[in-house]
Formats: sequence, structure tokens, C-alpha cells
Amino acid sequence: MKYTKSEKILMNMYASIDRTESIEILTDLKKKLLPGPNEALTITDSVITKLKKISNQEYDQIEFLPDELITDILGCEIDELDPANLSEALKTLSAELEY
Repeated sequence: MKYTKSEKILMNMYASIDRTESIEILTDLKKKLLPGPNEALTITDSVITKLKKISNQEYDQIEFLPDELITDILGCEIDELDPANLSEALKTLSAELEY
């Protein structure tokens, strides 16, 4: 499965040990995002759709970045990030990370 840079970053931010839990985390996140068209909602929907299409084995092969790298760049833990600021966090990480 191919992922955009923003999708990879979002998956890194909210990655879990298994695919099903990651889907649940992202689904919960989606409920907290502002309604209507916005970049964070679009990316979250796309990642959820793609994660549902891959197997657990494929998910296990995804190489995630260390949590410390993400939190160092953002200056906070992911669970402290206000979902209203997710689009800005994605832009910040996109500018700092190379894929």
C-alpha cells in the first residue's frame, strides 16, 4: 500500500502495536476533529480506509519512527495535542521529517 507523506506522519503519530487498535485510535481521533472539510479529517479518513484494506502482517511490516522523535519536534506528547491543532502539527512534522 502506498501512503502519502502526511498519511505516514499521521500513522506515526497514532501508531499502535496492532492494526485494529490503530484503526480504533484514528476513528476516535476523527470524532474529535472539527466537522466539515479540513486537511486533518481528510488524511485521517484516508489512513483509516487504507489500514482497513491491509492485513495485520502488512501492518507489522510498516516501519514507524520512534515516538521520541515526533514528540521532540512537536514539543509535546501526542496525547497532549489538541485535535484542533492536528493540521498544524502535520505541517510542522512534514517540514521536519523526510520520507
